[in-house]
Amino acid sequence: MTSPVYRKLAKRRSIGRSADLWLADDHLLFVDRRLFTENYRRFRLSEIQSIVMVERTHFRIVQIAALVLTLALLVLVAMFPESREARIWWSVPLLMIGAAQIVDLVKGHYCRVVLRTAASTVPLKAISRMKKARRFLDTMEPLIAQAQAGIGPPAIPMQDENVVVSKPPEIPAEPTGPLPYVMFGCVILTAVFGLLLLFRTVAAEAAPLSWTVALAAFGIGVAVVSGSVGKAPGIVRMLAVVIMLVAVVDVVFTGAGYFAGTMEMSSQKLAQPPPPPGWFSAWIRTVIGVEVTLGVVGLLVTYVTRRR
Repeated sequence: MTSPVYRKLAKRRSIGRSADLWLADDHLLFVDRRLFTENYRRFRLSEIQSIVMVERTHFRIVQIAALVLTLALLVLVAMFPESREARIWWSVPLLMIGAAQIVDLVKGHYCRVVLRTAASTVPLKAISRMKKARRFLDTMEPLIAQAQAGIGPPAIPMQDENVVVSKPPEIPAEPTGPLPYVMFGCVILTAVFGLLLLFRTVAAEAAPLSWTVALAAFGIGVAVVSGSVGKAPGIVRMLAVVIMLVAVVDVVFTGAGYFAGTMEMSSQKLAQPPPPPGWFSAWIRTVIGVEVTLGVVGLLVTYVTRRR
């Protein structure tokens, strides 16, 4: 008996784990390795019932948010500290992380592929990207159809062309609850704290509160865009993406201004932080204006879309 000839279809490597998919003439071989163990699963092409591919859209949101945060940290490092050696020390790892994130984005969307037979349902860990999953499905579909050509159920007669089939009703979107209201409210509250920080009225108390509220708006925005709490209308999700970007910018620049003023106050032994530079005040005013506009427009849009 001759041994089967295998062709590698996909592979995936990670720390402490790897997975491979091999194709033979009549079966698919899945190899899953974890440290010092190996697990082999064989699936006959004639026994495969379905291969399901699901795109993980929330991973894309996390990728973009992480890249924006890395770029914002690079801007902050370029501004502070004053030492050239310190800037180089912090910039090199951030540039490496940013390059890895860009490569990860270029590779495409993440997905999950599940193979189902009559006896088991197995996630194929060797495939994690949409491009690779589509190539895998294009390869497997004709082979599975050929292997199951004579064993399927009797063909269903085609429907009469004169019969009019009505369009099925659309599935209503799941409500997102009050989270969009909370997100837009956090944006307006962040603008209020930004004003307090700008005019140095209660800067020491306003800065941490501003960061906390901005990060809360960022987290709620991720939940709204990813759909983990229900499917929000498209315009609300678009506003949530803009809010996530603005929240990151707000935290970075208000943090830079706060720490710069605190360091100058301690080095010069001042009783209160010095006034911010002109460019910083103009930038913060711009961010505050954008936050107020986003908050008010978002509240109105959410109210109108929920009333429909």
